[in-house]
Amino acid sequence: YRLAKFNIDENQATSFIGLPTPANALFILSLPLILLNQANDYLNAIILNPWFLVIITILSSYLLNSRIELFALKFKNWSFKDNALRYIFIIVSLVLLLTMKFLAVPAIVFFYIVSSMVYKIGDR
Repeated sequence: YRLAKFNIDENQATSFIGLPTPANALFILSLPLILLNQANDYLNAIILNPWFLVIITILSSYLLNSRIELFALKFKNWSFKDNALRYIFIIVSLVLLLTMKFLAVPAIVFFYIVSSMVYKIGDR
């Protein structure tokens, strides 16, 4: 449904309406990688909890099809002024990846959603 809606929507040239499918896929794929590479029993128990997985499924389905406007990483020029949010997002993502490894992926997706919403509120 998400991909069909994206393909016919002409309002998504500079931003996305709803969580992009690749971001959602990276989030979902990071869960087993976290289980394999993070030696934390508490974290493993959370990820393997059936209720956690149900909540993630419902939240993921909602975010994919929501009307939340999320910024796209499309640069029209290289100016920091015009692309400050994109540059900050990339820098924060790289720092998180270097320090947290696979655990950074859910944090980056969360940061992507929150920063898009805060930016949109400040843009009004």
